[in-house]
Amino acid sequence: MRTSDWTHNHSNVANYMFLMQSSNYTVSASDEHYLVRITLTGCGLSLVGCIICLFLICFLPRQKGDGPFIVANLCSALLTAQLAFIGAENAYPTRTWCKGATAILHYLYLTIHFWSLCFSLHLMMKLLGILQTEKAKRRLMLMCIGWFLPTVIVGMTAVLRGDTYGKDQLCWLTAEKNTRYAFLGPVYFIMTVNFIVTFIMFIARLAHDNRKHVPLLKRLRHQVMTFITLVPVLSLTWVFGLSPASNMVSQYLFVMINSSQGLWILLGHMMFSTPIKALLLTKVMGEQPKPKKKEAGESDSSEEVSEDLTATSDLDPNLENEKKTAVLQYNCPAENVVRKTSTTRSRHVPAFNTELSDSSGGRHHREQDLGDGTTTA
Repeated sequence: MRTSDWTHNHSNVANYMFLMQSSNYTVSASDEHYLVRITLTGCGLSLVGCIICLFLICFLPRQKGDGPFIVANLCSALLTAQLAFIGAENAYPTRTWCKGATAILHYLYLTIHFWSLCFSLHLMMKLLGILQTEKAKRRLMLMCIGWFLPTVIVGMTAVLRGDTYGKDQLCWLTAEKNTRYAFLGPVYFIMTVNFIVTFIMFIARLAHDNRKHVPLLKRLRHQVMTFITLVPVLSLTWVFGLSPASNMVSQYLFVMINSSQGLWILLGHMMFSTPIKALLLTKVMGEQPKPKKKEAGESDSSEEVSEDLTATSDLDPNLENEKKTAVLQYNCPAENVVRKTSTTRSRHVPAFNTELSDSSGGRHHREQDLGDGTTTA
């Protein structure tokens, strides 16, 4: 292709629709115009959402768990991918520049989905209780999955199908020789895994509520909250892209939702997170949030963040231990501790001092017969 012909490519009218299409397609001029405007507007909102998410993770304390780490990397991948999308989809004077832009977009959009896969693996590790491995090893595994595996896929595609990079009107993988499945194949696989994990999380949430005898309306609320929390961070909305190009309703939904994915991560995953809201209130207002009153028949554990497997804020273990220690010191002040005295116990028989707490917070002491005619209080 001559340089004079290449300057007339149509990469300046790119929209999100082409990312999930396995074959070439045609749309009307009006639809193309609106899809481009929706894409650019959505990318702008998404960039703002990603920046705010990264700010919250860095600004708020106790955001040192694997969950915030994965979300931060996901937002970073989404941020760079959409910046590259806006910058790359312009008319280039040579095909070489377009091939480079295609490789960059291929890699960055793969990283988005691989970090979504990392979050699914994180949820399953929490559910199965296999987070006892070293933090450094877990992070290394996540980094390899999120950043390195897409590099392998792009490298293999460049070696085997490099001549098809940026060959069509857009700076993207061509439909020739099924090259687009170098992107669609991993995405299909990751979406399948993420849907399975989402279903497992629904079952786990429901089983937990059943064990705690949570009321029906609260169970439904928990299911809705689980859905809202998981969908944006697991990139489940990319399923709309599986519909054919002729189904313009699905394509409009796909472009509107996924071009603004960063905004949905902020609103759905971050702002609906109970620990995030509590930490934000503490940081901004300088006061601890007031605990909610327990309703009749409601279990305390049903609202505990530690039981919510979809919570973003994984508290650092050291901070959590300090929190538990502080609560223990608050509930057991020094004046309430019964001191051991040598006059109330035998030399060979140990003394037992058992404290019982009633529901009102009062403390009672039980007298226990030691078998030698003496009692302790």
